[in-house]
Amino acid sequence: MDDTVQVEMRLSEQVGNRIVADIKSGSIDSSKRLPGYRVLAGKYDVSWGTVIEALHQLEKNSVIQRRSRSGTYISPRYLDNFKKTTQLAFVFPEKSLSRDSLNYEIWGINSEVYHGMINEAAQNHARIEFKYMEDSADEIILDQQMCQLQDIDGIVMMGHQLKSLKTRILAAGKRLAIVNSYFETVNDSAPCVALSLVKSMRNIGRFIYDSGYRSVTLINGSLNRLDWAMKEELLLKYLKSKQIAVTEKYNVASAEIEPSVKRILKESTGELYCCLQTDVLPVLFREALDNGQTPGRDFDLLGLASGITFANYYPSISYFKLPYFELGKAACRMAIGETNTKDFELEFIKGQTTKVNQHQTKEMHV
Repeated sequence: MDDTVQVEMRLSEQVGNRIVADIKSGSIDSSKRLPGYRVLAGKYDVSWGTVIEALHQLEKNSVIQRRSRSGTYISPRYLDNFKKTTQLAFVFPEKSLSRDSLNYEIWGINSEVYHGMINEAAQNHARIEFKYMEDSADEIILDQQMCQLQDIDGIVMMGHQLKSLKTRILAAGKRLAIVNSYFETVNDSAPCVALSLVKSMRNIGRFIYDSGYRSVTLINGSLNRLDWAMKEELLLKYLKSKQIAVTEKYNVASAEIEPSVKRILKESTGELYCCLQTDVLPVLFREALDNGQTPGRDFDLLGLASGITFANYYPSISYFKLPYFELGKAACRMAIGETNTKDFELEFIKGQTTKVNQHQTKEMHV
């Protein structure tokens, strides 16, 4: 190989390196088509042939890609190589993982939120750290926690956890996203992703009415929780407006689920058991089968829960699914810095415990 060719190849490599440097610095707009040969030759003061050779090498190295009848563009895969990774943290208290509080439904909710966040982070060049923080109002501990979050770009938290730390994060101006079940139960100004409780209860009530039920046994948690109290009030209001009788209403405390379920199965006269307290439903299902009763045959049953909670039940349970996977994805986007305006809704999962037909199920999503 003669000296002229060697010099030309070295020059093309230099031009290629300068093109890459200009892409990284923003001098060449990576979102637009690459300038033509003549423009690049003038920019780097070289011949067209040198530019063509430089671009050929960049294409071989997957830095650029040619699109038919469109031009030459920076490869999206290459851009990811030097794009800044967004550092996110999912911050949680120890009590959220304790044996006392980590029941099957909480585990299902957490699992779906985590998977949603991880899925979205992978698509947005972000990395999530899971950080345990002590639930404390002590100023020294809060200072230490904020130091741990110093290099974090965005933070995700669940519900009403870690209130003192949440206040500090907001005061520091860091991006924060809270995953809540329902907007109406949020009592602070922190940005959050959640469903509309009013709309959710209206959709459940509409399903009951459209399915032809005219008497309901309503099962809920203790009314000492705001979300349970509001659920009950809103659903009762809708059922009353449609002249659907609530033959019995049970508010079941977490510590008394089993004896309460035995009483419900013995006393209830409604066509449909509408269970808003997720923890009650697995016990009710088991007790009914032990007593020789089959949900969907001896009484109809409708639940409300995360997607994992009612998996592998037979007969399969009809329920409204809370979209925690989508909420996790949205919280991740919000922590990255995107504005989220999505209107989340319950999804009806058709099982064998209600008499709704396929035609009615399709109408609910129109």
